[in-house]
Amino acid sequence: MKLLLYEPINQVQVLMVNTLIQNGVMVFAITDKYEIISKLHTKQFPVLICDASPDDTDIIGIVTEIKKDEIIAATKIILHVKNPSKDFLVDMVKIGVSGFVLKPFVPAAFIPKFNDILKKIDPGMTERKHIRVTPDPKDNGSVTLRSAGSFKLITGRIKDISMGGVLFQTTAALEENDVVLKQISKSIQIKFRLNTIEVSAMVMAKQQNMVALKFVSLSDFDKNVLSKYIYEILANDHLSKK
Repeated sequence: MKLLLYEPINQVQVLMVNTLIQNGVMVFAITDKYEIISKLHTKQFPVLICDASPDDTDIIGIVTEIKKDEIIAATKIILHVKNPSKDFLVDMVKIGVSGFVLKPFVPAAFIPKFNDILKKIDPGMTERKHIRVTPDPKDNGSVTLRSAGSFKLITGRIKDISMGGVLFQTTAALEENDVVLKQISKSIQIKFRLNTIEVSAMVMAKQQNMVALKFVSLSDFDKNVLSKYIYEILANDHLSKK
């Protein structure tokens, strides 16, 4: 699924974006609330997560305007708000807000609440897959692993990558026992731009010199590095298609 995120605080925005990407949500983030309506018109995002406070009359006005605009009125709005009063919640529901997530942002608490809101909107929105992206060749994306069968060092160029795995094309031709299906390899190095992450992964498929790996373990730090990279590719693609 795809959504627009308005979050003015950069550190919070990065945390929210990483969390959403890691949970299979194609998110596009902005820091200027006055861009919300124009962005919704440009791409018609099905869902908007919007930072809000009861005393922010601008946001209340924007939410009201969205629901009065025939083109984007169907957008489901989730407000990210701190200590809202009952009257504020009731008023926002009357305007057409679909749900609320309370601040401060805590990933472990946010995702269950977010999914609960989506289930009420459309259960299909909770059925998500990992977002796969194709790296720019200039990123020099590569995979390096030690074969458990032949003990050779196998290297290759990334063809696509997600939070769940990577498809890569080996530099040299593969021999039969170099890569074995369902085989788990540890300490696989994946490089892109100036980043290097280390994962354990299972071989899910191979054809000639193409190998698909499914990640078995990925540290929280490496998850954030990878999700940030995936988001940057999505955002660049989004901008290029304007």
